[in-house]
Amino acid sequence: MSTVPGQRSTRRSCSRRPAEGLCSGRFLANDARVLGWDVWNEPSNTNDGSYPKLEPSNKQQLVEVLLPRAFAWAREAHPSQPLTSGVWDIDFENGSALTKTQQIQLENSDVISFHNYGWPESFEKEVIFLEKFHRPLICTEFMARGAGSTFDTVLPLAKKYKVAAINWGFVAGKTQTYYVGFLAASLHSRSVHRVVP
Repeated sequence: MSTVPGQRSTRRSCSRRPAEGLCSGRFLANDARVLGWDVWNEPSNTNDGSYPKLEPSNKQQLVEVLLPRAFAWAREAHPSQPLTSGVWDIDFENGSALTKTQQIQLENSDVISFHNYGWPESFEKEVIFLEKFHRPLICTEFMARGAGSTFDTVLPLAKKYKVAAINWGFVAGKTQTYYVGFLAASLHSRSVHRVVP
């Protein structure tokens, strides 16, 4: 389950707990159907390719204040499931220092979730890099044939390193991302607004 504060919530004063309702999750804190909480997926993503004009110019500074609070609000619900925040832009290839946002993500996550759409060699290097944090690893985004990420190359590595791997493209949930043309309209209309017990 992912709760991502939108750009309006991010822009508001962080002192007023703008996204607390999104992050608290009290009503699902002990729901057996929930595997874990992705408190904020890709908080460092500036969405430059999608809608850069809507993002606050100081988004990274706002995230650095709001992300630790989002973890705290989620923990106040005393969830039985682990918390995480999906990292996606660690420069593990060149050994660059972690950004403040990445440090917050990794320090506060009970399990480390990450995204890797690259070649199998890239996936393996990232896993080896993330293993040093001594937490379970879940690759929550992969599979992009054009970028070199395929089931037949990534899944054997995930098995070798005991990394859970989720392909979100197989999920048809209420708040999922849909690309017209990839899913039949009938599948979309039947699954988008239905909550499965």
